[in-house]
Amino acid sequence: MSQLTLPYTPEISRIAAIPRRVYTAAEIENNRVQMTRILKRPAGSQQLFAIQALALTEIGINRGLFGNIRVGDGKTLIGLLAPVVTQAKRPLLLIRANLKDKTRRDTLTYSVHWNVAKWIRVESYDMLGRKQAAEMLDQYRPDLIIADEAHRLRNLKAACTRRVDRYMREYPSTMFVGMSGTMTSKSLEDYAHLLRWSLGQNAPIPKASGELMQWCDVLDNHGNPAKRMHPGAMVYLDIGDLDVDPSKWRYPEKSELNRQWNTNPTAAGRAVYRKRLEETPGVVFSRETKLDCPLIITTEKVDLETPLIQAFRTLRNDWRTPDDWPISDGLAMRRHAYELALGFYSVWSPRPPDWWIEPRKAWCSECRAILSHSKSIDSESQLIDHINSGNVRSLYLDPWSHVKDHWKLGRHYRIEPRWLSNQLIEWCAGWMSRPGIVWTEHVAFAERLAYHVGAQYYGREGKNSAGTPIEAADPTRAIVASRPSNGEGRNLQMYSRNLVVAIPANAQICEQLFGRTHRPGQRAHEVTAKLLLSCIEHHLSLEASLAYSKVIQATMPGTDNLKLLTSDCVFHGTSELANSTEPQWQKTLDE
Repeated sequence: MSQLTLPYTPEISRIAAIPRRVYTAAEIENNRVQMTRILKRPAGSQQLFAIQALALTEIGINRGLFGNIRVGDGKTLIGLLAPVVTQAKRPLLLIRANLKDKTRRDTLTYSVHWNVAKWIRVESYDMLGRKQAAEMLDQYRPDLIIADEAHRLRNLKAACTRRVDRYMREYPSTMFVGMSGTMTSKSLEDYAHLLRWSLGQNAPIPKASGELMQWCDVLDNHGNPAKRMHPGAMVYLDIGDLDVDPSKWRYPEKSELNRQWNTNPTAAGRAVYRKRLEETPGVVFSRETKLDCPLIITTEKVDLETPLIQAFRTLRNDWRTPDDWPISDGLAMRRHAYELALGFYSVWSPRPPDWWIEPRKAWCSECRAILSHSKSIDSESQLIDHINSGNVRSLYLDPWSHVKDHWKLGRHYRIEPRWLSNQLIEWCAGWMSRPGIVWTEHVAFAERLAYHVGAQYYGREGKNSAGTPIEAADPTRAIVASRPSNGEGRNLQMYSRNLVVAIPANAQICEQLFGRTHRPGQRAHEVTAKLLLSCIEHHLSLEASLAYSKVIQATMPGTDNLKLLTSDCVFHGTSELANSTEPQWQKTLDE
C-alpha cells in the first residue's frame, strides 16, 4: 500500500504567506532594557528576563501570545503585566487552584518593583469548570484572558476548556495569552485551539478539523506506521514558492532539506513546521541554554515480594483483583497495577450491589457520549439539570432514570486501600534518610509512608496537615509530595533529590515534575531523579514519555533542552517484553 501524501490546499498558501519575524541577539537585549525601563516602578530593583520582555512586546504588538516558556522563566510576571501593555479593561488570569496563594504572594512581591495590573481578576481552572461558574465568562466579559500553565486548557472535552472555547467563538476580538513550558504532551491537536485563540488569522495551522488531522498524521508519533502521511505540500512552508503548479511540484534541489526530505520525510516535515511556528509573530519560546547544574535521571528496578507477585498473577491471568473483584477494561488494569506495584490495591467499602454499579457504568458511558457532542452542556452536573428539566432527549438515558433513584446510595460507598506488603514503604524510607522529595499520585501510599517515616506529606493545594505550604518545607528533611498537587508551578529548588514512585506516561507531566527542582536558582552541584520500576506498566510509561518527548522537540520551538532527552540518563533496556504472551506480573524489561 502506497503512503498517503499531504495535499496542497488554500490553507497551505495562507500559512506560508503569514509574515515572519526573527530577532537578533542584539535586538533581544535592547528590547529587554527598554521594556524594563517602561514597566518598572521608580523604586524597583528587578530586571526583566529577555524572554519576559520579548513576550510582553509580542503581546502588545499582536494582541495575543502563544508562549512556550520553560519553568522558571517568569510566566507569572508576564501575566501580571500583560493587561498593562494591552490596556485591557477586564483582564482575567486563569491559574491552578492550588497556586492561588502563591500568586497572591507573588503579586505583592512584584508590586514593589513593577506596575502590575491591580485590576486583574484571578480565577482557577477548577472553578471555571464547575457548574456555578457556567455563566461567569458571559457575566464578566473579559477582553483579555491570560492562561498561565495553558496546557490546562488542552482537553477540548473538559468543561473548563469548552467554556473558554465557546466564549472565544462568541467574542473573537478577545485577546488571549497562553503560556506554558509544556504546551503539548503528544500531538499538534493538543494546542491547535490555543494557537487559534492567541493568533487568530495568523495561526500557522489549518482551520478545518479534517485538514488539521492530516497534519497530525504527518507530525505526530504513531504506533501504526501505516497511518503516517508523507508531508507532501508542507514543503511550501519551507520554500514559500506558491507559483509552482501544485500538481507538478517537486523537491527543490537547492533546498537544505532536500536530502532529508527524500531520506526521512517525517523529520523534514517536522523541521519545516517547527521553523514556520517559531518565526510566526505572537509566538515566543525560551531560548536560554541548559542550566549549569546537571540533572541526572536513573531508574531503579524493584523485585517484588511473593504476595505482590501472586496478586499480579491474578490480575494478569484472571483480570481480577486480589479479593476476586472483576476488572472491566485496560484502564482499570493499569490503575490496579500501579497500586499493586506500591504494595496495595483499592476496594469499594462496602462493595456496591450490581443493581447499582452496572447502571452507574452505563450512565457514565452515556454522559461521556453526550458531553463529547454538546455545544452548550459542559459537565455532568449541568447534564443532570437539563435531564431533570426535560431539556435533553436521548434514546439512551434510561441508565440515568434507573441510577437517579439510587444515586444517594453512592455516598455510603468509599474507596479504601488494602495492603499486601510494606516492601515499597521500607524501600522509600531508606531513601528518605537524606533530604529529598518522594513524588507520588496515590494518597494512601503517601499517608502511610509519611506516617512510617515521620515526614510531612504535602497533598491537596500543596499544603500539609497544618496548612503550611510546600514552599515553606524544611529543606534539611525529606518530604512526601503529591505529584498532581505540586508537580506544576512550585519553586522547590531548595531540594535537589527526587524519587518518583510511579512514572507517568506523559512527556509534559515529566517535564513539569523535573522542573520543580531543576530550575534557575538551584544551588546544588547536581539534581538527581530516581524512577522506580516494579511492573511492566512503569517501563512502558517511561518509553512513552521518551517517544513523545522526541516528537515535541522536533516540532515545538523552545524545547531543545527537554529534560528527559538532554539530562544524564541511565535507563534500563527497551521493551522487548511489551508484546510477550507470557503473564507479566513481575517482569522487567532487561530480563
